[in-house]
Amino acid sequence: MTLIMKHTSSLMTMAVLFGLSLNASAKDDDPLFIGGFQRADHNSYTFAGVITPILGGKLGEGWFNRTIASWLTYEYDASYNGQPTTLKAKAPGIETGFGYAWQGKSYGINLSASVGYRDFRLSPNIPDEEPEGKVLVFSPQLQARYDITEHIETDLIASHAFAKKNAETSFGRLRLGYKPRWDWKFGLEGVYQEGENFRVKQNGLYLVHYLSSGWGVEVSGGKAESRDNSSSAYFGLGISKQF
Repeated sequence: MTLIMKHTSSLMTMAVLFGLSLNASAKDDDPLFIGGFQRADHNSYTFAGVITPILGGKLGEGWFNRTIASWLTYEYDASYNGQPTTLKAKAPGIETGFGYAWQGKSYGINLSASVGYRDFRLSPNIPDEEPEGKVLVFSPQLQARYDITEHIETDLIASHAFAKKNAETSFGRLRLGYKPRWDWKFGLEGVYQEGENFRVKQNGLYLVHYLSSGWGVEVSGGKAESRDNSSSAYFGLGISKQF
């Protein structure tokens, strides 16, 4: 049996991205709902969750809890018993964890860690090359934002999902954005994801809009390139609501 990777992506760590980046500067002790999806030609990721300040913390400052449910799908071309086939995977999951955030005049930092599991369901089943069944995951993460000027900012997210063989992944995203007003932000983003059997690079644009009612909306899109140098478009949509 041989397995030839064509297209795959693991977005286990993506669930934290939209909500915290949408409202990283908020200073309130109300919980923040987050939800959204990202899709490319051969993978998708959908999530919903809540970030809750605890122990006297506020959003963007102090202690918080994060609980998120998600649904991951991906597919790629493979060779199984000498025959070409397309492997398809569905992987629902849930995670919860804690973190601490610092807020300064021109910066924001938060460190967090979560534990959870993901249930990989493969069709057809190709043993040993992909995770299958319930997989436990431990994911530490760093997020940092710095205001270069009043209107220009950069932010970084880096995380690693520790799990059993074939399920361990790393994720990094760097953004450079322009804020013409408090309620608008847009710019460039670069994303890198890597696991034992895949590597994905993304380069694109993003746009964020905040509403006075507490809602936030984020859209992103661009080009994704996998390890075999094949490329496809990706598109993402995220929402947040502060209660």
